[in-house]
Amino acid sequence: SRLYDSLRSLAWFAGMRRRIDAYIHSCDTCPRYKDHGPGHGELLPRQDVSIPFEEIAADLIGPWSIDINGQTLQIQALTIVDTATTLAEIIRIEDRSSQQIANLFNNNWLACYPRPLRCIFNQGGEFTGCPFQSMLIQNRIQQVPTIVKNPQANAVCESMHRTIKDSLRTICHSTPPQTVATAIELV
Repeated sequence: SRLYDSLRSLAWFAGMRRRIDAYIHSCDTCPRYKDHGPGHGELLPRQDVSIPFEEIAADLIGPWSIDINGQTLQIQALTIVDTATTLAEIIRIEDRSSQQIANLFNNNWLACYPRPLRCIFNQGGEFTGCPFQSMLIQNRIQQVPTIVKNPQANAVCESMHRTIKDSLRTICHSTPPQTVATAIELV
């Protein structure tokens, strides 16, 4: 009886996989608008971080320009990723000031999740500025700045950014937002 149930489950999953593959291959939008250019090469093997929320990676993505009824809207976001679980927060930002990034990091990550021990970030002024650095010191979070022009150092964020860009490009071309509010909801 258990063998029969297991075989039935496998057949169900195989059928589901065939339907998913058929749906993906029939989609005209994704192949048209995804970035098929050369990637950044192979990512480094992921270091096994066994404790969730011990190490996080932060980066900025954008700005993107979205045209809405002749009006151009600029959208940019702060991304924070737990390197063990790959849990991600994407937070829309108004400006790239160190103070705003520190406030958003504090209010959207530290207020919701356990305090990390380490934070990986690039050499952008929003992360190396005094407000963000002070916030890390106050929370006893070790700073792990990456070296300049090395996207592999923060690979988990860069990989997520590519996925986000492909998704936004596809959504904006298949069903363009009609209002500023619907465009902001995309991020």
